[in-house]
Amino acid sequence: MSIRNILNYNNDEDSSIKVSNGLTHFKSGYKTHTNFSKNCVDIMSLSNTFNSSCTVFFDIDKIGDLLSNITLSLEIEKINTDDKAFLGDVEIVEEILYALIDTISFKCGDKVLQTFSGYWIYIWHQLNSNKNENMLDSASLYEFNKIGDKYYLNLQIPFWFCREINKSFPLVALENEKITVELKLIDFNKIKGFNINFNIENVKLICEYINLDNDEKLNYINNSLEYIIEQIDFTTESIDENSSSIKKIDIPKYPYVNELIWVLVNTHIKTNFNNYFNFSNIHLENHMKEVRILFNGKLINSNLKPSYYNKIQMYQNHTNASFFKKNSIYSHSFALNNDKINPSGILSLNKYNTVVLELKILPVGRKRDLILFIKKFNIMRIKDGYLHLLV
Repeated sequence: MSIRNILNYNNDEDSSIKVSNGLTHFKSGYKTHTNFSKNCVDIMSLSNTFNSSCTVFFDIDKIGDLLSNITLSLEIEKINTDDKAFLGDVEIVEEILYALIDTISFKCGDKVLQTFSGYWIYIWHQLNSNKNENMLDSASLYEFNKIGDKYYLNLQIPFWFCREINKSFPLVALENEKITVELKLIDFNKIKGFNINFNIENVKLICEYINLDNDEKLNYINNSLEYIIEQIDFTTESIDENSSSIKKIDIPKYPYVNELIWVLVNTHIKTNFNNYFNFSNIHLENHMKEVRILFNGKLINSNLKPSYYNKIQMYQNHTNASFFKKNSIYSHSFALNNDKINPSGILSLNKYNTVVLELKILPVGRKRDLILFIKKFNIMRIKDGYLHLLV
């Protein structure tokens, strides 16, 4: 399938993102600002038990006009056991917070606006965060005594409205909607690999609110609003030991897709959170020998080597590519700039009868999971205090 065919393969729904408003990627304007104030508030969970696989709920109070940031904060306590052989100098590491997250969702009423897995949040930070500005600081020792150690871990959740200030979530315009965050935790016992008890003592959100002056606030309340938001869909496929067959994954046919990202996870490292997110092949540089992406059975690229997808594509499309050479994160982009929420290229996969990611897997002697993430856009419309999604 030629690039010209993809370029001309459009439908009416694409106009929501492609129709010009006078500004393009080659023409922009400047902005002014009005009076505003910011403040941060702790949002406590509605639950008080966190140490088994559970779901934690948060009600987002409308105490500000806009919501611009959400940070997840966990307090973890280490309870010493009687088995001294396993204690040593063991400490909580950064990756544990990602590993404890099954999913985290931002919801408006019964509508799920965005959902992340812990794997996706880790990958997003790898792709987008400067190493010197990593949003997850080193786990900090809060206190030490004979009873145990306490750690505070903080992680900024990269919801779309947390990444760009002009995307801040307009709470003031949603008087008829309830805003919530839903966090599904993974049982600590499933990810620790030694005989030390860690208890999650507390889970909270640190929310940053913006308050507007009266004129700008009325502009939000009295007018219909429309936003482009980013959504992530993901699917997992198991790969058997010593599998060297061709793996075909049917990609869900969503509109407004701007990037495909996939990783292969060595399942045996899931009980070692010092190495929990090492996606590298144990023996080889790549997990696969060939990568093919097919629309209606036709290749969109020539038979490119896997290194094109985990090196060249990464360097071209993500700001932090130089920092994750050892991690096998693969991607294919349909956009000019994948780090921004404003669309710089989309492909509506629902135009095609079949969309397939075909991988020729190399054997490694261990079971693996293949996780495919589909980055896509949606249109969020707000009117008369209610929120609606286009797709």
